[in-house]
Amino acid sequence: MFIILCVLFFIVFVAVEYRLKDEALMPLAVWVIPNFAAIFALLIIGAGSLVSLLFWYTQLWQNVRHVSPLQTSIQFLPMGLTVFAITPVVVLAIPKLGPRYMMIISALFQMTGTILAVFIDGMSCKFPYKY
Repeated sequence: MFIILCVLFFIVFVAVEYRLKDEALMPLAVWVIPNFAAIFALLIIGAGSLVSLLFWYTQLWQNVRHVSPLQTSIQFLPMGLTVFAITPVVVLAIPKLGPRYMMIISALFQMTGTILAVFIDGMSCKFPYKY
């Protein structure tokens, strides 16, 4: 059902963008730029996997491990601190490696994290901190 709605909304979006060529939110001409579709797909998949992981981690911690919302939010701190720490490294590496290789490397890291998340055993893991 949702896939049908998604396809329908996509068709409507493309039709509206085609009619509003001069004022389009995303002009259809950008799709002929080399590598644009691949980069766009990579960003959509990356954002989708991050959002779904955040949702499922929240469900795991609150409904399976029975921790409070505050404790659950504390569990997200390592992810945020990792992003905070790695950002300067990425900024320095982009001029040396180029954006293409940095996107490939980041996609591989994100894919690895997502695959490793499959192996979390929600019943045997205990919340390590007491508040």
